[in-house]
Amino acid sequence: MWLIAREPIGISIEQLNALRYIFDENGDPLLRNYREVQDLHNRTILHISPSTSRYATLLPLPGYEHPPVQEC
Repeated sequence: MWLIAREPIGISIEQLNALRYIFDENGDPLLRNYREVQDLHNRTILHISPSTSRYATLLPLPGYEHPPVQEC
């Protein structure tokens, strides 16, 4: 799941410094940690509501036809 927030989510200086020292499997600094936009392939897009209600935090994106939700 990818989360894209409407407002920036802050981190501490310590957290930022820790991110500067993350390395890949070859010991090289982990840079450009992103991926290109991809086709949906039947994945569901959810809209995060800025509400304090726990029941209204993930809503289907308006105008987007999504596949039926399966109960677990």
